[in-house]
Amino acid sequence: MSEPVTARGLIAALRPLQGMSTALFVHTVHMPNRGQPWAGVEAIRGLLDRDGLGVVYMIPRGKDRLGIASCCVDQTWLRSPAADILLDAGRYTGSKHRKLAAEGIDQAWVNHQHRDGLAWALTDSGYVGRADLHGLQTILTQAGQAHEGAAARGRGVLAALPLATSWLTEQADVLAHEVGKAATPVALMLEDEMDPLARKNAVTGLVTVLAADVPVAVLRCDTSVLGALAYGAAAVSVGDSSALRHFYPATTEGGPRLPAPLATLVPELLGYYHLTKIDAAISLIPTLSVWRCPCRVCGGRRLDWIANSTHPHVSAFEHAVAALAQTARGLFAGSTTPAGRQHRWWHAVRCAQATHRQIRTGTGQRWEPKPALGRWVSHYAGATSPHRP
Repeated sequence: MSEPVTARGLIAALRPLQGMSTALFVHTVHMPNRGQPWAGVEAIRGLLDRDGLGVVYMIPRGKDRLGIASCCVDQTWLRSPAADILLDAGRYTGSKHRKLAAEGIDQAWVNHQHRDGLAWALTDSGYVGRADLHGLQTILTQAGQAHEGAAARGRGVLAALPLATSWLTEQADVLAHEVGKAATPVALMLEDEMDPLARKNAVTGLVTVLAADVPVAVLRCDTSVLGALAYGAAAVSVGDSSALRHFYPATTEGGPRLPAPLATLVPELLGYYHLTKIDAAISLIPTLSVWRCPCRVCGGRRLDWIANSTHPHVSAFEHAVAALAQTARGLFAGSTTPAGRQHRWWHAVRCAQATHRQIRTGTGQRWEPKPALGRWVSHYAGATSPHRP
């Protein structure tokens, strides 16, 4: 018996969030910003039904955040009535005004999301720093109480856990124990200057937490988070810009001030790359199959069409969304067991690593697989080795 496929085209999570029709989300900011690659409401709302994804909107701080949140929901459902939506308050980011975990959660923020009709409300949790057990427990306790009340009304509450990556690399057992003890669905967001899953032991720690007997979502990540779907994540989200594929440590004052170069997803490589890097490689080895994308937007065209399009930012985003959805379907459609999903993910990662080597050989350029991919391969090899203790 194969796993159920949702009506909107994506495979359900192994342990789904009740009422959600998809386990794969795009993480974006609340509205368009023409100088940035972020998509916002206008760009995303027309793609959700066509590609079978949900959306996580980052809502800015400020006195009008509730109004902006409602606008995001209303405008999205006008175009895509069946869309799954989550709202990320983002209180855990920045340096000067970063909320800390011990401050607890705002019940009014939870209630507002439910009044807007959302099946699941994300708490506005503060940052859970290294070894901040008290802060972690505060969020889990308060979110658990909110979830119990919401469940009686047919709604859910996700305890947002914006974590220092050390919780995965050094204290995954403690985190898994606390999450399991609280018995409250959680959503992890991870702090790092780059990709937190590239850290040593981060993937293995994540798998440990995903094994907890409670739904665990993993939000605001790079494409390697697809591996979490193979290991039981209830939902995952991939950021539509580098700033939304992790969150920056406070010492970096919220991330780079200048816009990052425009990037998009190269599906077979399981990663985002700058358009200039993609185009330079295509000019040297144009016939390599990796450059042709079969997604709904590309229709088999080479990826260099994006930089030459009238609106490269829009083209890059629409391709990335469609290709992400198609990649997820290709990975997990028809897999019948967790072991089957995990093997498919391992095989896709190994193929991506091999294709990077092929591009490097053919171009003489520096094309290295995303380090997080290697962490998934190492974890899989260690978990399946007959010689492991």
